[in-house]
Amino acid sequence: MLEEIHHFGHAVEDLEEATRFYGRNLGATAGEPEEVPHQGVRVVMLVAGQSRVELLKPTRPDSPGASSSPSAARASTTSPTGSRALRRLSRSSRSEV
Repeated sequence: MLEEIHHFGHAVEDLEEATRFYGRNLGATAGEPEEVPHQGVRVVMLVAGQSRVELLKPTRPDSPGASSSPSAARASTTSPTGSRALRRLSRSSRSEV
């Protein structure tokens, strides 16, 4: 059973627009944008209460989310059981696309 999600990652086309959207609609506070060269993304971590959303903007064609729809998403959990559940969910969602 999934007990906790550490954060949810959401690939977006426009990082600034998505940051404003989450701030306006969820009251999320945004950290500073950060480059993650080894993953080929620019990220902003948003915090709303105990929840975190990581916005990712692909910076190269092989970046996470670059080859899928702009609304590609991923999640991270701190629980081993939750990690297995997220992997199963990820595999099943990819097979449906």
